[in-house]
Amino acid sequence: MLAGVLTVVASTCNRATIIVTASVATALSRGWLIIPAGLALGSSVAYSFLRRSYRRISAVIGAVAIQVLLRLPSVGFHGLTALVAGAAFAFVAASSYRHLTLRWRRIMSRSAIGLATAAVIVTLPLLAGALLARHAASRGVSLAQQALTAVEGGDAASATTQLDSAMSALRAAHSRTGEWWTAGALLVPGAAQQRRAIAGATGAASALTSVASREARGLDYHGLSYDHGQVNMAALAAMGGPIAALNSQLLRAQADLAHSGSEWLVSPVATRFRHFSTEVQKVERNASLGQLAVQDAPGLLGAAGPRQYFVAFMTPSETRGLDGFVGIYALMTADQGRLTLGHASTILTLDNALGSHPPLVTGVPEYLARYGAFHPESHFQDVTYSPDFPTVERVIAQMYQNTTGRPIDGVFALDGDAVAALLHFTGPLNVKGLPFPLTADNAGDVLLRQQYTLFPNKVQPSRDAFLADAVDAAFSRLNAGSLPGPKELGAVLGPEVRQGRLLLWTGHPADWPLLQRAGLAGGFPKRGRSSDLLAVTMANAGNNKIDAYLREHVDDQVTYNPASGHVSGSVTIQFENTAPSSGLPDYVIGINSGAPYPRGTNDMWLSVYSPFILTDSSVNGTPVGFSPGIKEDGVTAYSAFLAIPAGGTSTLRLNFDGSLRRGSSYGMTLRMQPLAVAPTADVRVSTSSGSSGTAWSTDESAGEVQSRSWRFSS
Repeated sequence: MLAGVLTVVASTCNRATIIVTASVATALSRGWLIIPAGLALGSSVAYSFLRRSYRRISAVIGAVAIQVLLRLPSVGFHGLTALVAGAAFAFVAASSYRHLTLRWRRIMSRSAIGLATAAVIVTLPLLAGALLARHAASRGVSLAQQALTAVEGGDAASATTQLDSAMSALRAAHSRTGEWWTAGALLVPGAAQQRRAIAGATGAASALTSVASREARGLDYHGLSYDHGQVNMAALAAMGGPIAALNSQLLRAQADLAHSGSEWLVSPVATRFRHFSTEVQKVERNASLGQLAVQDAPGLLGAAGPRQYFVAFMTPSETRGLDGFVGIYALMTADQGRLTLGHASTILTLDNALGSHPPLVTGVPEYLARYGAFHPESHFQDVTYSPDFPTVERVIAQMYQNTTGRPIDGVFALDGDAVAALLHFTGPLNVKGLPFPLTADNAGDVLLRQQYTLFPNKVQPSRDAFLADAVDAAFSRLNAGSLPGPKELGAVLGPEVRQGRLLLWTGHPADWPLLQRAGLAGGFPKRGRSSDLLAVTMANAGNNKIDAYLREHVDDQVTYNPASGHVSGSVTIQFENTAPSSGLPDYVIGINSGAPYPRGTNDMWLSVYSPFILTDSSVNGTPVGFSPGIKEDGVTAYSAFLAIPAGGTSTLRLNFDGSLRRGSSYGMTLRMQPLAVAPTADVRVSTSSGSSGTAWSTDESAGEVQSRSWRFSS
């Protein structure tokens, strides 16, 4: 309607006005719009050479220019093109007004007043409906959120009642904002966007709660609990239909909200609309993960036949690139949802079975190129050199089958902190040789530090027996008892999964989507063409347990040029070795590799991963050489040996130089190795022109792999 009115107005403009309007449209147009804008400009210039004006020609050229102005893409700050287009329309109207007779000026003025009055009249029902719907919409959303909490807690009956009430409230809200009597607002620019957003949100919420209410009784998360070593496979299968229906409706709600949204929403509407959209996205992510779990978990649990998993207990007191070295292992069998853990044993039993001629490891060329010099194929405890868990799983699967003749389906890996988390469900354990109960509060420290003083080196078999007994006792208690529902389970184990302390990967590709979505995969992060990556790993080179006393902080200062894509980074890594030089067994602070360092020295093999070129490096101000970069997991790994004295600190500085795909967006992925003491990091990104992005800091609650992006002006 607006375009039609402006076309009529343009027919009475002078030719100079048409040229100016077409010029503005051409200057701001992008992509295919340049073609009609250019035609309008060329035609208006040619038209200016005619002896007299023709209303039809003015109308046609003006109509093309106006259509371009109505479709201008966003340029500069939000609303700039709308302001320019509005100014152009006002200019056209003013020119036309000057050329009208007095009679037509009166008609035009009265028409404008009439249109404004009509706009107010058709907008008032929407305003009244929004005010009337506000309470019902707020109540409906609140009840829906309470129902979701009830579903996660296993109270399906209560959730159904709340969803029924939420559905009624949201239907009432939608009827007050989305019915025919508010449709007149769609004819008014500005009001139309508010009406679409309000009606779209209340309609999507009403439809969503309707489906959720119908399916809530089937979403029995409480029925998924683990009892006496058995997962209820029937309850798992029964959830398939309801959760698929809910997820489908959530996807439709997301699509409806995306269609209803606008950058022109007024602040109260925009705030509530964004909040509701965010909540829908959050619930959809959880529901889609639940749907994936219902589909794929039965395979992991042995529904199609028994599965056997290698369980590796890692110890970050002696680091490896993934986490720590493997000290104890066991085999777990999953059959029709029943989990059985065999007796835990020292990893040395597998080392002894390897013999003097260990079998060849194949199919992992990058792994062998990076770690072959350490001969991990001869030592099961060293297979975790790689920070990529799927690679580690492949190596373990090959070595175990070649050593024992028996295949495995996958690998669980967990460290002392993850074991401590499991003790939240078992309660305190009495373990032979330990003078006090092993609990969720003390297990982390016992397994990382105290075991080496309670069972010193001269009685190593006793220490191995203690660790095996602790693992056996924990899993025996788990098999005899039960685990809570997914919500509480996730609250306790989620941090361990996010930090890479509890991992699962299998040789079955059908399992991979679920394991990746659940965060269990432990894969080294992948980077895009417009994304940076920084990872720091270390592996103990002293053959001791001194890494329980290591602290690490990473500081990354990046300068990025959006116009060229050039990146320069200055990475500072500070290590603090809090280990003493005496008072602990040699097994902990002695140098057992033969290197000429005093007791208490932390001797590490450090690796820094980056997609860029390392230009220079130093330790405590003294230049230090890193090995030539080796490609691993899509980036370059630079490595060097570093020795930190007892009670000392070392500051490592590295400068990198490279480029990304140019543009206003800069992304960073940070991979922090799980250590006995969780590392911390700070990242700041600035542009070459001096503008700075928000600083990004991680702390002890941070996950192992994190991503962040910044946007700058090109």
